[in-house]
Amino acid sequence: MFNGPIKATISTKVLFQSVMKKCCWKILKRSLIICDSPCNNKFGLCRNEIIVGKRTYNNGIIYENFITTNRDEIKSLVVTNNKTRAMVSIINLQEEFYEYSNGCKPHNINELWNYYMEQKRNFLNNIPIYLHLTLLKTLYEKREIEKVLTIIKYLRGRENLVKWFNNNLMILEYIVKLNIEEIIKNFNFLNTKGNLPIPTIVDLIKSLVKEKEIITAEELFGKLGKEYYDVEIYNSMMDGYIKCVRENKLEKSLYILEMMQRNRIKPNIKTYNILLNLFSKVKAQSEAERLFGDIIENGIEPDERGYQGVILSCAKNNDIEKCFHYFDRMIDKGISPTIYHYSTLMSACVKSGYPEIAIDLYTEMVYTTNIRPNGVILTTLMCAWTRLRRKRSYKKKDLDQIFEDIKKYDEPDLIAYTTLINAKSKQLKLDEAIQVYQQMLMHNIKPNVYTYTTLIDASAKLRNLSTALRLFDDMKRMNVSPNQFTYCSIMSAYINNGQLENAFRTFEEMKQNGLNPDIACVNCLLDACNRSGSMKSFFELYSDTIKKYHLIPDNATVTIYIDACTYNNYFNAGKKFYGQIIKNNFPFSVIRLNNQNILAIINFIIKSGNLGEFANLLNFMKQKLFHPSPFIKLVIYNHLNELNNDKEIEAVNRVLHGWSDIPTKRDLIKFKKKYSR
Repeated sequence: MFNGPIKATISTKVLFQSVMKKCCWKILKRSLIICDSPCNNKFGLCRNEIIVGKRTYNNGIIYENFITTNRDEIKSLVVTNNKTRAMVSIINLQEEFYEYSNGCKPHNINELWNYYMEQKRNFLNNIPIYLHLTLLKTLYEKREIEKVLTIIKYLRGRENLVKWFNNNLMILEYIVKLNIEEIIKNFNFLNTKGNLPIPTIVDLIKSLVKEKEIITAEELFGKLGKEYYDVEIYNSMMDGYIKCVRENKLEKSLYILEMMQRNRIKPNIKTYNILLNLFSKVKAQSEAERLFGDIIENGIEPDERGYQGVILSCAKNNDIEKCFHYFDRMIDKGISPTIYHYSTLMSACVKSGYPEIAIDLYTEMVYTTNIRPNGVILTTLMCAWTRLRRKRSYKKKDLDQIFEDIKKYDEPDLIAYTTLINAKSKQLKLDEAIQVYQQMLMHNIKPNVYTYTTLIDASAKLRNLSTALRLFDDMKRMNVSPNQFTYCSIMSAYINNGQLENAFRTFEEMKQNGLNPDIACVNCLLDACNRSGSMKSFFELYSDTIKKYHLIPDNATVTIYIDACTYNNYFNAGKKFYGQIIKNNFPFSVIRLNNQNILAIINFIIKSGNLGEFANLLNFMKQKLFHPSPFIKLVIYNHLNELNNDKEIEAVNRVLHGWSDIPTKRDLIKFKKKYSR
């Protein structure tokens, strides 16, 4: 609020520095300063020394009551070609009170801005610096950038403005415009070699990194790195590579480490932590462990961040044993684990298939170490709960209780809601999953593509086509773009309701929206054609898969194709397809067949009556080092025994002899009892 005349009770320098700080810049701590003095109604200019009463203060610190030590210095600081004009300029700057004309007494920043704009032409040189900077600071905080640039322009237009102030206004203008190149240009122009404190240089590099101006940061580092042999400057550049560089970040960061070694700059614990963090990002577990060992050999005990880096590296590679090795070592060294260590371990356990251990870790964290959980930890706990094979003593309501616990510590976010929806969907509790979805919308949390795809897929499995389509429409209204998995789920919903034509229409819509089909989408349609007996569409789609979409069939494709030929009596096509597999032609040369594929082929051989192919199939498996399971061998022997085909039995025995066990009569009797019709 501005009531009546403006009294300059805050130093101009402090105001200007606050504006520069808002712009993420700290560049002239030792530069000249311009400040106001309420005690004598004057503005004073000083360099590095001022007197308050009888005491002297250095380093350009500003106090409210002071007198300058050298008045001649004041005159030398004003850029001018005329001493008289210089003195007039100083007198203008010394005015502390400004009487508004026409009785204007603005009560808020908007009124002040309007008055400022009205008086700019006539009173530009008379409006105090304090008033300019008050507006500048307030408007920048309100992100009214155009007004900020206007004030900077008017300030720079003042006659005989102190040179350093003009230069820094120029820099401030470039910062606001995010013109990083001009910032560096003017930074170099100020010729501050050797005068900038280390934190200022570090902040400068971090500011460039934050704006993703990594090349300019490199140029600045190249200039200042030779002048300041300080580990923190090297650390800031190394950290910048990790945050901004996508490719070769490892090589660039290690190059910085080599530069430090060449310049005899000893890395500190922060340097090692930055590298450990990098190794965890690129999943370089062996490098992280080697570096961790080097830290200890150099007589430096890693801190909690160092342990976090090496544990995360192991977790990214699902090396649970090593994760706990470093976790236990950290505790043995007297370093208390934080919530981040527990979160990393819990997440690794869930991903590696050890949800029970993740739940035990949560119990230890909360009840033993008394660490307050947050939303991330509790979301991980929900993931662990959903992957439990046996719920042990857990109750059905545990999942909902965990979600309610999240609300106690934090607002549930998108990931928490989606995790709960996924858990409900896996349990095929579609109604409850929809309720969670509606809660998301009520709390203004926008679902993502994974949220919608999970719900649509659950609807498809339950043959609830109307709900799937309604969710698909919601998704489009929320401007969430479907992906291939979403379209595949919609196709499954149509197929499960016997609407193959609509499934193909959805397939075409997906392609029209610029999404290339993946093999999962194709398999979904191929299987639908198989079940509906639409073999013409089946063969056309399979041909397009390879020639048009350039997709490589997978194991599911092989099984679907052979089953389609088997149950729709397309034996010639099946024999041709099977022949390509035996000859190992492309694309089958890149597919490693599984038991499901072999069983489909055995079934085809049986249905087509070509029993002589059993020996050829086993020979092919022998060449591919694919050992037949006992079940596969028993299926073959059982069928040949039922037909009393001794010739083929002997052929199969010759292939298996010395390579795999031949089933006994007792094995066949047990098999027939178990699988007899």
